[in-house]
Amino acid sequence: MNTYPLTLAAALAAFPVLGWAGRDIERADDAWNGRPYMGASWGTSRWDFGFQPGLSTHPDTQAQRLWLGYDARLVAVEIGWVRLGQVLQVAGDGRQGELLARALSADFIFKLPLGPVEPFVKVGPTWSRTDVRGALFDSRIEEYSLREAKVGVGLNLKLGSHAMLRAEYERYTMGEQLGLGAVNVYTVGAAFRF
Repeated sequence: MNTYPLTLAAALAAFPVLGWAGRDIERADDAWNGRPYMGASWGTSRWDFGFQPGLSTHPDTQAQRLWLGYDARLVAVEIGWVRLGQVLQVAGDGRQGELLARALSADFIFKLPLGPVEPFVKVGPTWSRTDVRGALFDSRIEEYSLREAKVGVGLNLKLGSHAMLRAEYERYTMGEQLGLGAVNVYTVGAAFRF
């Protein structure tokens, strides 16, 4: 089932309601400026395999992300870990294979502060590891370590001086070795300032 549009829509719809809960929203921007924060998010990922004749792919899977960042008003820097999910592929003859991917990332986030709401774009390098196994791949267990790039867009909602919500979309480029164009990740989560 394709759940990522529903996940993103629910998160964006909840932002105005949750924004009213922030008691000190007018001070949130100053409180976050120059401070470290950490967060976690959950959502869905969709693997983009391109055209593969004779191969059935189930590309939708769960994604989880943890990150640590430093906020500086218009720009933030983050390092993060993401589980891009596990995908099942089935060949026409019934052979199956699985791919499981994880990645580390370092991001530059460029923000447009509009009070408690901050739309942003992000860019940065990723270091991913993908395990490949199953009869479709001759029962081998292979690991591919790739250095690639990622881009993303999202929206932060600061709920005061210590918490914020985030909804975002990220596109991870996975490299030609796996025959992948990219993995599209949609997540919602929360972060807390130290």
